[in-house]
Amino acid sequence: NFDMQATLSTLSSDKTFTQSSSALQNIPGLSISLGASATEMWFIEFFLKINAASATMDAKFGWSVPSGCTGHWGVVAGQGVGAIAGWGGNISSGTPIALDDLTATKTVATINGTTGVLFLASILGGGTGGTVQFQGAQNVGEAADLKLLKGTWLRATKQAA
Repeated sequence: NFDMQATLSTLSSDKTFTQSSSALQNIPGLSISLGASATEMWFIEFFLKINAASATMDAKFGWSVPSGCTGHWGVVAGQGVGAIAGWGGNISSGTPIALDDLTATKTVATINGTTGVLFLASILGGGTGGTVQFQGAQNVGEAADLKLLKGTWLRATKQAA
């Protein structure tokens, strides 16, 4: 049996990333507090509303995690998505989509407008407590705005055995 706790947080205002910078930045509110237990487990869903002023900058995402924390993450994807790692079924003759560990960054395409992306992550405590922080940036630095829009949210479910 598992004792489960759910956490929900949303962006209460738009988050504009630094123009012309591809350095990952913390996304306020899109984080969880990881306990010091090595048996702590989390399942996290991120529903991102991305607005870009350019179709060429693309957006990239990654993590800052406490020492020893491990896990896997990916985009919720279907058949024919290409090389991006993620969650999703494939037909028996298709090639499965691999998941990445938490050290990997993921790049998603942008348009001159608003798109939506759903990420899923499975995170395991490593015995060191701290903040598991979701991060983002422009993939290609441009003098144009890349934003996560108000209403972007995460749902995190903690399972402690």
